[in-house]
Amino acid sequence: MSKIVSTFKFFLNLISKSKYLTKAARHAFHKTNKFDGNFFYYENNDLSFLLHRNETISNSIFLDGEFEFSKFIKALKFINKNDRTLIDVGANIGSITIPALKKNFFKNAIVFEPNPESLKLLKVNILINKLEKKVKLYDIALTNKKTIMTLKSDLKLNRGDNRLINTKKIGKNFFRVKTDLLDNFTQKFNRANSLIKIDVQGEESVILFSAKKTLSKKIPIIIEFEPSNLKKNWKKNFIHIFAYYKYFYDLKDPRPTKKINTSNNLEKLYQDYFDKKSFTDVLFI
Repeated sequence: MSKIVSTFKFFLNLISKSKYLTKAARHAFHKTNKFDGNFFYYENNDLSFLLHRNETISNSIFLDGEFEFSKFIKALKFINKNDRTLIDVGANIGSITIPALKKNFFKNAIVFEPNPESLKLLKVNILINKLEKKVKLYDIALTNKKTIMTLKSDLKLNRGDNRLINTKKIGKNFFRVKTDLLDNFTQKFNRANSLIKIDVQGEESVILFSAKKTLSKKIPIIIEFEPSNLKKNWKKNFIHIFAYYKYFYDLKDPRPTKKINTSNNLEKLYQDYFDKKSFTDVLFI
């Protein structure tokens, strides 16, 4: 039995390393085994991840080697490459923070992840990549007040789909979590020593509206911009973005160009992605 287990582990290790197998082979393996167990391990060069089985973000990392990271690094072309701290709001299992630190794009990171299921894997991934001395982890959700709220989570297909809701309901997909304001964590940071990334399923504009102190420092900020998730008054919540940031880049554009940050230009971006039923990441500088 031990020989069988050892053989299985040997081939599993080979499968997880893209230098041994083509992407097509990884797809075939994943399709065959995606319902076996709750987790699986991925390793590629100097990156290692413990992943959820058959889930959007984890599937992308295993099959494509990343999740949204290629868009993220586009932003680094437009900011000074000083020693920066990454402030990752909605870190999930570390899909951005882990490669950003391992590839030395940042010296350290502050990460926020309130979903207890994703938090477990995030902690493991920080440890197996030997980044525990570079990451400060907070198991809270950022919003517009410091309190306790309910987080509704998709625990099946997309574990990045977490939404704060006004209910005290607790159950399989509902968690009571601590919340706080971004301003309470950015006192030591400025536009030269940090970058903020926010991906929180439409809560981005709510966080920004309550982060005047942070945004007044003009720290470069990347947010997920998905029209279907944004609040109806999203432009009102962007008031500090319009006040303190002069330009933005659409990072989904193959060749992002600098656009003046006006209400009309952002409304056009909103309408473009609303019509496409799609989303992008936007860098504000």
